Amino acid sequence: MKDICRQSAVDIGVVGNDLKRLREFVDRYVAQFALLGIQIMWTTDIQTALEQCRAKKNIMKDTSTKQAMVLTELSNWCLGDLGSKENRIKIETLVTIHVHQRDVMADLATLYKQKKISDPNDFEWLKQARFYWRPGNADEFNADGACVISITDVDFNYQFEYLGSKERLVVTPLTDRCYITLAQALGMYFGGAPAGPAGTGKTETVKDLGRTLGIYVVVTNCTDQQKYTDCAKIFKGLCQGGLWGCFDEFNRIQLPVLSVVAQQVLAIQNAKKTGTKYFQFPGDPQNILLTPVCGYFITMNPGYAGRQELPENLKALFRGVAMMVPDFEIIMKVKLCSVGYSEYQDLAKKFFILYNTCKEQLSAQKHYDWGLRNILAVLRSAGKIKRDNRNDSEAKLLYQTLRDMNLSKLVAQDVPLFLSLLADLFPTVQFPPKGSYPELTVALQGEIERHGIVDHPGWFNKVIQLYETQLVRHGIMLVGPTGGGKTKIFDVLMQALTTTTTITHKQSKLNPKAIRAAEMYGEVDPMSGEWTTGVFAAMWAKYNNKANKFIMWMTCDGPVDAIWIEDLNTVLDDNKILTLANGDRMPMTDNVKLMFEVETLVNASPATVSRAGIVYISDTDLDWAPVVEAWIRKRPQTHQAILRDLFMKYMGENTPINPGHCFDYLNRNTEGVMPVSRIGQASRLFNLLTGLLLGEHGNNLSEDPAKLAIQLEKLYLYCLCWSLGSLLEQDDRVKFDEWLRQYDDNALLPKCEPGQTAYEYFVEPQSFEWKVWRPAKWEYPKGSKQLDFSNLLVPTMDSVRTLYLIENLHKQRKPVLMVGGPGTAKTSSALMFFNDLNPDQMMIKRVNFSSATTPFMFQNAVEGELDKRGGKSFGPPGGKKMTVFLDDLSMPLVNAWGDQPTLEIVRMIIELSGFCFLSKDRRGDFKVCEDLQYVGAMGHPGGGRNDIPNRLKRQFYLFNLILPSLTSIDDIYGQMLTGRFDPETYSKESLVIVNKLTRATIDLWNFMKSKLLPTPAKFHYIFNMR
Repeated sequence: MKDICRQSAVDIGVVGNDLKRLREFVDRYVAQFALLGIQIMWTTDIQTALEQCRAKKNIMKDTSTKQAMVLTELSNWCLGDLGSKENRIKIETLVTIHVHQRDVMADLATLYKQKKISDPNDFEWLKQARFYWRPGNADEFNADGACVISITDVDFNYQFEYLGSKERLVVTPLTDRCYITLAQALGMYFGGAPAGPAGTGKTETVKDLGRTLGIYVVVTNCTDQQKYTDCAKIFKGLCQGGLWGCFDEFNRIQLPVLSVVAQQVLAIQNAKKTGTKYFQFPGDPQNILLTPVCGYFITMNPGYAGRQELPENLKALFRGVAMMVPDFEIIMKVKLCSVGYSEYQDLAKKFFILYNTCKEQLSAQKHYDWGLRNILAVLRSAGKIKRDNRNDSEAKLLYQTLRDMNLSKLVAQDVPLFLSLLADLFPTVQFPPKGSYPELTVALQGEIERHGIVDHPGWFNKVIQLYETQLVRHGIMLVGPTGGGKTKIFDVLMQALTTTTTITHKQSKLNPKAIRAAEMYGEVDPMSGEWTTGVFAAMWAKYNNKANKFIMWMTCDGPVDAIWIEDLNTVLDDNKILTLANGDRMPMTDNVKLMFEVETLVNASPATVSRAGIVYISDTDLDWAPVVEAWIRKRPQTHQAILRDLFMKYMGENTPINPGHCFDYLNRNTEGVMPVSRIGQASRLFNLLTGLLLGEHGNNLSEDPAKLAIQLEKLYLYCLCWSLGSLLEQDDRVKFDEWLRQYDDNALLPKCEPGQTAYEYFVEPQSFEWKVWRPAKWEYPKGSKQLDFSNLLVPTMDSVRTLYLIENLHKQRKPVLMVGGPGTAKTSSALMFFNDLNPDQMMIKRVNFSSATTPFMFQNAVEGELDKRGGKSFGPPGGKKMTVFLDDLSMPLVNAWGDQPTLEIVRMIIELSGFCFLSKDRRGDFKVCEDLQYVGAMGHPGGGRNDIPNRLKRQFYLFNLILPSLTSIDDIYGQMLTGRFDPETYSKESLVIVNKLTRATIDLWNFMKSKLLPTPAKFHYIFNMR
């Protein structure tokens, strides 16, 4: 390595002003030494010019001209075919660094002209990183010369570590100041501590300084699970290997650990100051080798969630560097130049103004990032599009890149403003066409047809945007409200990529909130002290293998918080390494991509948001109409036109401005017991209608088109009440019933008796006439003197229609969730339904949720009922099926981030049909749970009671159980009481009193309920049917 460096120093001296030889020189050497050679040439030229400027008046101007010519030559190379990707990185890196070198020379020439500099010892020159080959010097490798890098008055020997072909940072005034501070810190045996907000280049600046000095930098992503022993291993490795360590997010480590780390750093510092070769590391009985060039740096995001304040004894060992927002315009200018744009000055200005205006004028969304990482991703894409379209207008190419790279993350209302800002900044550019991918488009349309969904333009655009985002980012976040088609977008794209690239694309899904953070990444066994690899870490090790012949998309499908996702920061940024608390470092290979599917990023820190590519799916990108159309296309041909007309008639046309008049009426005039999405409501409608058409009703449909239309409309009206109107209370049900009648003066609705609505009726499957729900007559058990009233089930109109709904959906294997206040017979209705099931075919597992229920407890409760069926498949014993009754589903604790981890594992088993293995020997594998169905019950959210996550609601058919009417209550308790008093045993006078007792008790209950209201002092005054 050193011989190559010496030869490059000799060869660059021969190049002189001959730019043809410059190309030969760059092609001959690897990127690292080609760059070092040009830096030595630049230093030599300026040093000579400053030494001779008093005697030669034009030498400063001539040297500045030469540097400009070198930059022009290097930039011209970027437009040509450079062969390999590594060669392109090499040339672009030379341009990136030499832009700064040219600017430095131009500044020095200006200062010389103003007579402010005339000596090589002036600070304006000394503050730069200067590169010298000193033939007579000795370094730690041998005595025949040394490469010395000087920053201010601190000299460093180049360390000749082979670092490969890496992109280098654009040097800005902030970078210069940081280099000076870090160089001074190293010169005084201190560590460096860059601190500042996300995306200011803290870690990358440390790494870049390491590359400048030929030193390998080990980046460690710190977590709150880190122990002082883990830190000790890293520090000892740095000392013995002569490396630099960069501890990213250092202030996430717990305070007790930081105090011990301070003693470890102090021991290294004292040993470096005394120049000792071996020293005693705290806690290690043996002396360890100290290589003097080792260094340690910490980066911090002060004020972010989950961060600590550093102890004073630790702060004193590091020199702080305040990393504020860098000069984005310089970075844009240099990067545009390095990828071949000739109009980089003007375009960088427009780019800079656009992002500044977006920050000020677009809405403030948590997932918006207009910072450095987003800028660099846009610039990378701009370079690619420039190479593919060399003859097109550069303004048009940048316009197209800025539009395509940013539209994906914008919420719907911000899109028009963003496009108008672009048009204002690029007035001469006609609206350029979107990227064209004919082969992919054909494959996508084939997959859309295969999945039986509708090719909706807004949704299809999001598929293309996801494709474009994954081209430039290895970490992607699909963000948007539930029901927007996020999962389907990814499934369709993955299958289409498999078709077009002939490389299989696979997916591995995990809900990070369904397990503890320690189970996700790994933990130390408190008894044995052994490290146990976590679920995600085991999957990471399995799939990040270059021998795999497929592309694996590792998907984290669950809520984001600042605890678990921060551990992936080094994966998401340019390091692409998963660092664990035990010191393991697992690099990310090119055959793996990391995907996050989330509803919101409200709990994500800017550090995370800036590292990932965002694709935002608004609720307007896919509303209910395309979902309904996809369902209609699966119905028999004779039904399709009728069903289409019915949806249009009752729900109205779906446009971005108007969601449909039925939804509009319900939103304005009623209030459901919980918020749900429009797509969820529409899905419930056609799921219930599907169940009716698969049953007796479907068998008795007429073949006469006119009669068929009437039959389907009656069924549709029944389903409309129990889907869009299923979560209404009694008063709102009356309003909805009246609106349906007034809206169309529909003769097909039932002719109701006073006080009744369409909810009290059903469509009889033989005659297709409306019939009132009538419960079977309940009989008091003969010979029973004492009954357990808590388990006594008396059929009522409410329970009969509830059982009808549950049965319809249970046959389709659809999860059902009953919502209702106390005393609305949610649990009783479920138990009545279970009593009617065949125990030889269906098992029942009841899980009662409480605030103490954890994901592990729920997983254990379900797993305990399952037997192994083969491989990784498990199911109920004896080939049976099992219905899991999820009672009080909303009770689990809401954590500090607003999530319910216990309900995340419920969603995971319903959606993915399985769990992650938690046993130490099988972590990373997925346990498939077969033949499970779900029925749930929960109270109304509000008043101190929890709601459930929207993404879990989406899995269930939801309907509200209202309190029984006074007539129903009279029937229930009247039957119990009259059944208890046998007419053959008791006198007629007694029986008359018995009949009045029920009504008297109900009147008393009503009086107490209305007059004795709960107060803070009497919070237990709750009078329900129990």
